[in-house]
Amino acid sequence: MYKETAPATLGMDEYIKIKKIQNVFALDPATGNYVHMKDGSEFYLSLNGVQINIDFKPYRIVQGTWPEFIATIENYIGVWWKGSRGKNKLQIYLSEGELFNVFKEVYSLGPQSTYIGKRDQEGHNLISPIDGKEVLTKRVPYRLYEENGLIFGYSKTKIHRLDHTGDVIWTCSLDAVASKKYEIIGIAHGMLWIQLPDIIGINIETGEISHQLSDCYAHIANKYPELYRERTCYMRETDKAIIAISCFGVKIFDTATAECIESYFFQNVDPLGIGSFLFYSLPILQGNSLTFVGTPMEERYLYLAMSGDWAGIFDLKTRKMTWADSVIPRQEKRTTSRRLDPKMSRLYISGDKLYIIDFDYTLYIYQRK
Repeated sequence: MYKETAPATLGMDEYIKIKKIQNVFALDPATGNYVHMKDGSEFYLSLNGVQINIDFKPYRIVQGTWPEFIATIENYIGVWWKGSRGKNKLQIYLSEGELFNVFKEVYSLGPQSTYIGKRDQEGHNLISPIDGKEVLTKRVPYRLYEENGLIFGYSKTKIHRLDHTGDVIWTCSLDAVASKKYEIIGIAHGMLWIQLPDIIGINIETGEISHQLSDCYAHIANKYPELYRERTCYMRETDKAIIAISCFGVKIFDTATAECIESYFFQNVDPLGIGSFLFYSLPILQGNSLTFVGTPMEERYLYLAMSGDWAGIFDLKTRKMTWADSVIPRQEKRTTSRRLDPKMSRLYISGDKLYIIDFDYTLYIYQRK
């Protein structure tokens, strides 16, 4: 039924598209478990091949509530539900599929934390997603971030380090450096790293700004503002380096020395690979690879909106694209409503498999040959 993916150049990885599953709303790439809708109304968790009804109110999607993502939490499975007005919910399931706990008005702190954020009328706190035990002895008036036992509260222009009572140890003002919304990248080498127009390193002991690293291709942004839409940063787990990604290229910063150790444009290092693509959204970091969604620029110029929707993998070590495939070929786009969506379609790598969900909530699964 499916054709084998043909490598674009000699030496590229080969994958076979093995499965296509409809109505998939959430996925855990690490395990292959997913949440899908059956009969147009009820949601089921596919847990190790077993179908479990996790939706006891089939009308909830009409009210603006649906499963957003799945995460493994210790030996449990967490299903996050996106609710209206930010009232998100987390369901905790045992590995056998039995519902273990439910938390309301909570938010994820990210994969670096074993806790979740709790928000109610009294403020914010950290809680255990297993037994619901609160970490701080009092609520605080700002969102929370936790990593390796270090707790931070943050608002639009300030970051506070907190102790376990919720009292403030220090406050760092970002008024002088923050011109827009910032993102916390992570902690490495005694610094809390955040992404602004520049990358900022805040000393976790003193709260002082110790490093301010160059924005990812800011000079290109000034010259070509219509092309430079956005950028993002990740912390690579293996060496705690910061990987700064724009639509033009990559900068890699050593967080131990605060120096830029690599900087290149995609078109310069891999002109026939990733450099030949127009991205729908920024590439994301997975291990030591970037995965991306887009279309070849030549195909885009020839067929405009009817160009094929592709996904690919770029290896940061070799600086070469190692795989690419037209997930939704141009001919299929002309006759169906299937599209890869800039907001929700991300290519995930897990062992010998690749996963991606399209605009119609169809999950495509590839397996290495």
